[in-house]
Amino acid sequence: MANGNIKNLFKSFLIFVILSLILLSFVYLITNILLVKLVYQNHISYTKNLVKIAKNGINNYLEKMIEELSVYSKNRDIILLNEKGKFLIDSIQKVNSSRYSNVTRIDKSGKIVYTAPFNRDAIGKNVLYQEHNKKLFKNKTIVISKPFLAVQGYRAIAVASPVFRDENFDGGFTYLLPFLRIYEEFLSSVKPTKNSFLIVFNDDGKIVYSPDYFKEFDEISGVNRFFFVEDTSLVDSSENFSSLRISSLNSFGSFNKNEKFLLLKSFIEIYGQKWYIYCYSPESEVKSIFNSIFRWQTTFIIVIFIMIVIVAVFLVKYLQERVSEDIEIFREIFEEKKLTESEKDFYEKIVSGIIKTKDIFLFTIKKDGEIFFSNNRISYKKNFFDIVVEEKVNSVKDSINFVVENEVSKMVFIPIKMGKNIVNMLFNISSFNHRNNVFILIFGFEYNSMKDWKLSEDIFAELFSKWYDDERPLCVIDKNGNIVARNKTFEENFVERNIYEIFQEEKELKVKNIVNRVNFDLENITLETNIEGKNYKIIFSPFYNQLLKVDYIYVKFE
Repeated sequence: MANGNIKNLFKSFLIFVILSLILLSFVYLITNILLVKLVYQNHISYTKNLVKIAKNGINNYLEKMIEELSVYSKNRDIILLNEKGKFLIDSIQKVNSSRYSNVTRIDKSGKIVYTAPFNRDAIGKNVLYQEHNKKLFKNKTIVISKPFLAVQGYRAIAVASPVFRDENFDGGFTYLLPFLRIYEEFLSSVKPTKNSFLIVFNDDGKIVYSPDYFKEFDEISGVNRFFFVEDTSLVDSSENFSSLRISSLNSFGSFNKNEKFLLLKSFIEIYGQKWYIYCYSPESEVKSIFNSIFRWQTTFIIVIFIMIVIVAVFLVKYLQERVSEDIEIFREIFEEKKLTESEKDFYEKIVSGIIKTKDIFLFTIKKDGEIFFSNNRISYKKNFFDIVVEEKVNSVKDSINFVVENEVSKMVFIPIKMGKNIVNMLFNISSFNHRNNVFILIFGFEYNSMKDWKLSEDIFAELFSKWYDDERPLCVIDKNGNIVARNKTFEENFVERNIYEIFQEEKELKVKNIVNRVNFDLENITLETNIEGKNYKIIFSPFYNQLLKVDYIYVKFE
């Protein structure tokens, strides 16, 4: 019994540690997934905010410009384009040279009549072929152009306002803005990680701005072919934004082939024009914050696991000492009672079953009621009489005194308190002396659960001899059919060491099936058969523990 209990403790320890490891691994995996998702979502949210700030800045910038342009387009000197008007145009450009690369007045035929900085070659040129001027002349309202390649060789946008003379359309007044200045003032701040970069393009796919390593591409389709879509699980299409994971097919700039990026797509729309903004962020930089959290998380999980193992080791050590003490007590009890080796072997197995079994109560108490040992069903009480219903305490004490004085055992109904409930118990009370002290062994079942055991009280306490001398063959087998204990009548009739050996081959399989069914169904099964000319009704009854696992099977031949 000692080795079995210690082995069970170590099995429990290993199961506990393995389950803890599995649980921690599961928590670790789930938190990793959630952390990665949270890091990506935070990055996307942060990038969105940067893009929104840039969008608002560009909108406000262009709105103020349109307001200013609208005012100047109504200035009489600019409308008439006299000397004062030309001087005003020059002044506007010089004062705002950091914003406007060119300020132009065109007439109602679409020809340039004046431009600042002054360019004699440009005077008289017809610019009606330009898309924004076509819209201006057609709709006669303020127009913002798509970013286009200016004759000066840089990407720019034009903001044009119609000019009216005496309420008659008389051409337009135009500002030309290098797109690079808009990028530097607003979009350059959209840099969620150190090496993030932007690509801006028109709704027709023409690239307006891109880093130097993509200068060879004029359209976004060329850049798109440079990347492979890695994952769409992070796609977010809310508030004019969408996002996905991509990887590069070739190296470029400081990035290697197969470098992974998180791409956030957005656009800005003003006066009917859409500029698409693609923000590319290296995934390694996005996840850098996760790597830091990951290290702390890993350290935390390892520390928790080590603490669990340490606690489990101390707990197993403590329980092992308790089990060893209990085993030693029972061993001394058996020595005191002068049982035979076969009796001790069987009694230890029975006691082992009792200690582990859910539906059986076992107490060893002193005469004053102090609980010396229990199978932990009501372990928080220190005195047995504290769990007995008050009005029955005196009668229980009288029964115990009777058992001690007359050295007999007695079956008694005792109602006990379990929490707020009162449970009727059928107890067998017996006594024994150990080291000059009187101990009372109280063993019992909840009355309603006795039918689940079908075990006679005569195999416990002082009535063990009655079981041993019973006229019926009685034995206890393990789940493999090995006979672990037998009474005298069984020894006289059968010499076999395994229950299966008693039966002929055609019945052996049937008995094995019965044993398997008892192990599985936890119910009594009866077999009627003939053995060497004698008819027997054999009853197989399970001993099962709190895990509903059968440890032994009680076999009775009738």
